[in-house]
Amino acid sequence: MTQQYNYRSSQDLKSQATGIMTGKFTGGVMITLSYIVWIYLISLSGSIITSFISKIPAFSQIDISIDADIVYVVITTIITAFFSLLTGMFTCGLCLYFLKLTTGAHPMGSDLLYGFRENAPKVFTLCLLINSPVLTLSIPFNVLVELYSIFSDKNYLYLSICFACLSFFTAIYMHLTYGMSYYMMLDFPKYSPTQIMGITRKKMNSHRARLLSLEIRFIPLVLLGILSMGVGFLWIYPIFEESRALFFLNLMNPDHYIKIDERI
Repeated sequence: MTQQYNYRSSQDLKSQATGIMTGKFTGGVMITLSYIVWIYLISLSGSIITSFISKIPAFSQIDISIDADIVYVVITTIITAFFSLLTGMFTCGLCLYFLKLTTGAHPMGSDLLYGFRENAPKVFTLCLLINSPVLTLSIPFNVLVELYSIFSDKNYLYLSICFACLSFFTAIYMHLTYGMSYYMMLDFPKYSPTQIMGITRKKMNSHRARLLSLEIRFIPLVLLGILSMGVGFLWIYPIFEESRALFFLNLMNPDHYIKIDERI
């Protein structure tokens, strides 16, 4: 006899997330604001470094060669990719905060730095493995865009559009397949990044559509956040992250919730 599990609907998870956040929005808003500030600082750091590189004589001369221009694009793309991986490490800490909140533990603002404080190389490696396909595709895309801007050859434009579409669908696949990897790492801290990704892929098999359905339900709230000039996201994002934490716990324990290991 096949065992039937009580996997919860996306509407149920979203409603429960809203209920959990009721009365706890202050902490949720503060951790979200801290997350945004850190992401901004990381992006700013990347922009400053790329700006500094653009002033190097080999890249700043008016008669710069095509080869030097392409090298510059590749270097800046890699630098941008590196800083985007650092944002993933903050995302790991954000997952810890909401996982604690969901399981009745005591989340703290310092949880946001978990990815840097506890086994940073492992967290960084996991971020790299999750994001490497899209980051790799971004190099030829940026090179093709640069070539199109130089030669105005539509073949470069069409190829860049192809890479943009490929990157988009790859990003969706990686997100739906490995988006729970940070939670999985927190639940199984002794596992290696490759083991974490393997377990996550198996657990998410046949559950990608359920995760997509959950996140699509937030589109109306996202539109409201845009209309509020972004201010509304301080309240929307905590509910979104809380619903994802609930999704993970329901994925791992579909019949009931079990508190995560005390090591977290």
